[in-house]
Amino acid sequence: MATLELNNEKAHFMPCEIGWYIPERVIWQRFYGVVTSEELAEHSARSAEYIMAGTAPVHILVDATEIAKYPGNLKQLTDSANYASDTNKVGFVAHASTSNQLMRFLASLMTQMLVRNVQFRAFETVDAALAFLIDRDTTLDLQAARSDLLESATHNASQRQR
Repeated sequence: MATLELNNEKAHFMPCEIGWYIPERVIWQRFYGVVTSEELAEHSARSAEYIMAGTAPVHILVDATEIAKYPGNLKQLTDSANYASDTNKVGFVAHASTSNQLMRFLASLMTQMLVRNVQFRAFETVDAALAFLIDRDTTLDLQAARSDLLESATHNASQRQR
């Protein structure tokens, strides 16, 4: 398993990825395939480290458009949601996922359990989620954005569809 680095590198935890989309301001998270509650717990702890290292408001851009299975057991979800961080630093969580309403509900529930008073928004595409963040926070430095994260996710998705 890869070690977490809070610089411009992304950390890869199957089937979860995390990194800075905009250093210290926008966390990029990607979930795909089958995600277990154990992986969510580990990913939650990593997310807390990023939040603590960031500069408020820290936004979270989530790409769950390729997730195949997510823990549906509420007990498993709450058990995986145990980490402490300065949730006052979190701005928006922009979550892109399929149009599956149950998936969106569970994502919203999980996010609200992890981050008190979070401003959660659901979108069908990552582009729409990113556009929302850019529209809401004009202080984001788009010159520093790591577009390679979104490009590699798009490339990986197209490769798997072949």
